[in-house]
Amino acid sequence: MNASDGAFDDLLASWRVEGRDLVPRQWIDFDTLLGRVDAAAGRGRLEEAAAAAHVAAAYAVFWHCGVFVSHRLEAQIRRIGAAALPW
Repeated sequence: MNASDGAFDDLLASWRVEGRDLVPRQWIDFDTLLGRVDAAAGRGRLEEAAAAAHVAAAYAVFWHCGVFVSHRLEAQIRRIGAAALPW
């Protein structure tokens, strides 16, 4: 398959459609992971919350969720850090 044949164009077109269909599902997964961060932080389990935040961030890197930044995740990480500091 080379760039000049129609099969390549068809393949790219199918990827575009599949990709658009995947993003909303991946957002749901990402949002679920953010919920785990909230739950762990709410129980005072800061190490677990930090690990869950790391997992959520890694997920977003590898599986596009339709956003390029998550203010919610960033706020969660700031709260975890502030709660972990002794002052």
